[in-house]
Amino acid sequence: MMELLALTNTDRFLKAQEAYFDRQNIKFTPFLDAGQLNQCQGLVLFIPIECQGQFVSPDEIWRYFLAKHYPDLQFILAGVEDIQHHNYLDLLHLPSSFSAFFHNLKPTSYNEWTPFSTEAMDMREKLHRFYEGHGDESVTFSLGKISRKMETLAKRLKQVSYPQAWKEIFEPLEGETTAYTEEKWKELHRRWGHYAPFFQYLPFRKDMEEVGRRIVFLSPFFENNCRDEKLFESLDCKVNIDWIRETLDTIKSEYVP
Repeated sequence: MMELLALTNTDRFLKAQEAYFDRQNIKFTPFLDAGQLNQCQGLVLFIPIECQGQFVSPDEIWRYFLAKHYPDLQFILAGVEDIQHHNYLDLLHLPSSFSAFFHNLKPTSYNEWTPFSTEAMDMREKLHRFYEGHGDESVTFSLGKISRKMETLAKRLKQVSYPQAWKEIFEPLEGETTAYTEEKWKELHRRWGHYAPFFQYLPFRKDMEEVGRRIVFLSPFFENNCRDEKLFESLDCKVNIDWIRETLDTIKSEYVP
């Protein structure tokens, strides 16, 4: 039996062709995280994916990831569009022999891999919008600045009281109604809530889920403009901010155009 991972937001296509795949002796397992890739023969990405009322395609992110980390794993793009592509499985015109189709697939590292084309938005563009945002500062810049404030706070607390350190680092400037750190954290939280549903279809979804958990975990401290010394210590704010920043920086450096 051939075991394949299926990455899709709907099972209607698999159910519609269930008899075919049974005859071909193929077993599909839903994709949950990248750890499963060691236990299958291939990944089938059903595209485009509908998310938040938009159609997106993460195929190029997946191809890059697989070529780098799982070069021997077969990568299949599946859908119902009339597209000619060496790794495309047309679900409306399935091959008589899936085994023959499978063994003729091109590897993700194939030098002449043809970029896949649909009307869906390239998920790399969606990632770019998450990172760069719609304001004056990117996620990377804002987190870097917040991280430096956490580092400064930790150092100053060795010399002065928390209220004094807070006044030096976080007190709103004259004319400001909201301090920089509090405002940027709220903006990050809002941006995360908008884009998080898209991240579940990416190979690094577990890292993104952990980023989301830590954002929620730290929010009580930042939403009170960092005033609570006990929360700063109990939430281990500096360590968690550094982890979020480093994780997002790593993903950006590899996958954001």
